[in-house]
Amino acid sequence: MTPLGESVENHIDRSTYLGRVEFESFDSIQKWAQTNEGYAIWFSPPYPNIYPVSKIIIQESSELEDNTKYIVNRAVVLDYDSEKILKLANLLQGVNFDNPETLRATPIFPTYEEFAEWFSELSKYTSQTKYISSGEDIIIKSETYARLSDIHHSVSILGEDRMYTEIYQRAQIQGLIGTNPGSCPTALKTAFNTVFDDSLQLNIGESKYVKNCGNCGTSIETTISKGYRCKVCGGEYKGC
Repeated sequence: MTPLGESVENHIDRSTYLGRVEFESFDSIQKWAQTNEGYAIWFSPPYPNIYPVSKIIIQESSELEDNTKYIVNRAVVLDYDSEKILKLANLLQGVNFDNPETLRATPIFPTYEEFAEWFSELSKYTSQTKYISSGEDIIIKSETYARLSDIHHSVSILGEDRMYTEIYQRAQIQGLIGTNPGSCPTALKTAFNTVFDDSLQLNIGESKYVKNCGNCGTSIETTISKGYRCKVCGGEYKGC
């Protein structure tokens, strides 16, 4: 479900190779979470004209005292090529991928001990892990959802046709969601991007959404990290 209570499955593309592969991964994680607790790790290597950098979604599933499921998705962005993200994935105990597309299609469900060991290794490569360790990411998400809920209530009198347009416009102004048109629920997205947009994005200060190359003006329209190079002019993004 999205923060506004919509089913994410309704906005997932399944018409392309990438869309189909990612939907199968998404579906297997959904089914796992229904009956299991623990962690699911979903790696997304770069993909031509779609994903310029690597991303990881870490899903944590647990059961509360009232038997309701509590699920948190956390998103990590890394300026890694396919070879580097394969090496990072293979740090997980018992994992040995040699093909980035196999990795993309295969969510990993480690034990608590295996996850803790891998997470410790991940912290050597990125500072994004500190937001998980400190619990700051949960605070950020709770505050964001509360503010989205306030916006929802404030515009509910406008009627359904205008309500969601107004919600997204106000949320963008307040910085609660990105300016990427793909983040709007009216557009179909790949399964990974759908979950990514609804995840706690931990790369604070390390990456940002960029519409056009600041050097040559080429359309980029995705989240990029420090060190990203424009495929047309070779201009390098040096960070915020």
